Amino acid sequence: MDFTTLRPADGTAAAIDAALVRARTTREEVSARVSAAKASRDALLLNGTVQDLTKAETALAEARRDLERVEAIVPELEQQQASAQEAAATAGQDAVLKQQQALLTAANQAGEAHNAKWREVRGTLREAAAAMLAQRQAFNQAASDYENAHAGQVAPGTAYPRPDVTLDREVADAREALEQLARLPA
Repeated sequence: MDFTTLRPADGTAAAIDAALVRARTTREEVSARVSAAKASRDALLLNGTVQDLTKAETALAEARRDLERVEAIVPELEQQQASAQEAAATAGQDAVLKQQQALLTAANQAGEAHNAKWREVRGTLREAAAAMLAQRQAFNQAASDYENAHAGQVAPGTAYPRPDVTLDREVADAREALEQLARLPA
């Protein structure tokens, strides 16, 4: 019997599985051959010639040797199969881990880019809010100076004419924006 046909084609789990199926099938066939050879030899013990008995015992010995070899091959293939399956599972886990690491790296890079842009924009926002507040303070100072300069020119009990500009809400918004920006992390 040619036992090389029971070897796996390569080290993959699929090739080892196919070899294991062939080995188990061969084991059943050889076991049946051993049973048939033993029955034939046993029948010849009482009724056969010495030559026929010798041939039957040779066939039985050969069948038993083949069976012993196949029975040795099956556990070896089962062990190789377990190792190949474990290697395949580990390879799959490694692939998932690499994918997760790539996603984490991409997320970290995106976060760093976002933080860098925020630091850039935050400074600009602070400057703009500070400029708005300074303009409002300059406006209030100018309005106050105007009132002081013309204080004696308005009749008592009448409303004092102010410039037609209302910046109170904008100033409150700017002041609130500055306060919020001050609370943000650097």
